[in-house]
Amino acid sequence: MDYYPEYSDVFNDVTNNCELHTCNMIILRKDWHDKYWLLMSGILSRFNNDFSMNKMKDNTFFDKLYNRIPGYMAELITSIFISKHFKNSSNSIKVAINEVNY
Repeated sequence: MDYYPEYSDVFNDVTNNCELHTCNMIILRKDWHDKYWLLMSGILSRFNNDFSMNKMKDNTFFDKLYNRIPGYMAELITSIFISKHFKNSSNSIKVAINEVNY
């Protein structure tokens, strides 16, 4: 979270917690959506620019895994955003729960 230091405390809380908002779906007012999209697009575009696939082109397993990494990251970013702006604050949000039992 070097590029977004205001999220570093929440990043640590979310990554040390068992709660994750999966499916990358969130419905927000435009002002909140704009904040969310700036965070999401900023992190994912930086990942796409910095991460090189050239070294792993012949590894089919890695290709499939790599294609899913932005989705995993987006789920984490969504959880961080929700925790930062809506958990323990006066802002309200309705969160649909999707239970997965392992």
